[in-house]
Amino acid sequence: FVVFLSGGCRQKEELPFLAFSVYEQKTARMAALIGDVLSMAREDGYSIEWRSGDGSIEKQKADIRELIGRKPEYLIVVPIQTLGLGEVLEEAREQGIKIIFLDGMVDQEEFKDYLTVIRPDARWEGEECAKLLGAYFGGTEAKILEIQGIAGNSQAQLRSVGFRNQLCEYPNLELTG
Repeated sequence: FVVFLSGGCRQKEELPFLAFSVYEQKTARMAALIGDVLSMAREDGYSIEWRSGDGSIEKQKADIRELIGRKPEYLIVVPIQTLGLGEVLEEAREQGIKIIFLDGMVDQEEFKDYLTVIRPDARWEGEECAKLLGAYFGGTEAKILEIQGIAGNSQAQLRSVGFRNQLCEYPNLELTG
């Protein structure tokens, strides 16, 4: 990630200012993600400022607007959901700020002009989870409750699709709830 931004072509004093917006910071997964990005950026000499939306799309939008005012070269966004951030991201783009989505993205119709998306293969994650359950239960019948995470989050949606599609391979496992 950081190597991608520096590209080895800049002098240390020319490294860009990064802004980082996350939808929340309470889960262990998100704390680890935030910690990784901040430590890697600082290790490589970037100045970085970050904000947490505390699980609120309105707060995340306000935080992004505040970060835009700091004039970063890059805005890294972990979006709370696929819809609702397009307008504020367009404001950033209009000011020449390059958008990087991390661990999710927004709907393509809402906002199309971003630099890149860095995320795991959530569909594969869901498929692997269903496979683990299939192996654990063998042929024994079981009722499975799917816990999805934040509704409307692109990664949660893809994980659910992968999980549900793969679960069809195990007729002994019934999805409930």
